[in-house]
Amino acid sequence: MIPQLKRLGLSENEARIYLSALELGEASVARISQKARMKRTTVYGLMDSLRERGLIKTVRNGNKTLYRAEDPRKLEEMTAESARIAQSILPSLLAIANFIDRKPKVLYFEGLEGIKDLYRETLKYPGSRIHAWLSEGSFQAEGDWFDDAYRPKRKELRIFTQAILPETPGTKKYHRGDQPDFHLTRLDPSGTLKLESDILIFGTHSIAILSWEEMTGVLIESRKIHDTLRSIFSVHWDSLE
Repeated sequence: MIPQLKRLGLSENEARIYLSALELGEASVARISQKARMKRTTVYGLMDSLRERGLIKTVRNGNKTLYRAEDPRKLEEMTAESARIAQSILPSLLAIANFIDRKPKVLYFEGLEGIKDLYRETLKYPGSRIHAWLSEGSFQAEGDWFDDAYRPKRKELRIFTQAILPETPGTKKYHRGDQPDFHLTRLDPSGTLKLESDILIFGTHSIAILSWEEMTGVLIESRKIHDTLRSIFSVHWDSLE
């Protein structure tokens, strides 16, 4: 019987006290403690909880305070009331849960290996397209891993890249190496595009922002932010045609 009462929300000690009081009828704490084989102080401590649940009632008999278990059918009322409360607050709870689900997921990456892991995220979408603003610093810091591992893998997965870069002697050299079936770049000659970080927009909801100088990066997973930056990129790209 105790396991079933525990499933209704009672602790094991509360269940033992309730069953003992149910068997005894009206009884003192000392008698209930003896029946339940529990310390009197423990029983005293749990009586208030059981009274609040409506399972134990206080009875005055002269100068004595006795306790009596309520009708067991009270348990059914408790269950029904719990169900009503749960049903009434369920819409609010679901709204909170949905709000949490809509929060952007943010992951942080540090060090060269962290930057590599961040770029590996872009390889999860074969046949897709990466839209990127790239700083000149990225070409100075990439190293052999990008030439020997990342770019060949990206090409194998047929992931195409469109990149916008500020026009500098270094980016002009990269721009001359465009491969129409692999990546295309457009240079911004305005002199006002100051990129200290790289921004990669990829997949259906992912944005990577990374700083080569600080060796840190952030991955944001948000469809709203992704679509907004993707739209801004398109406008910028078309303006450089």
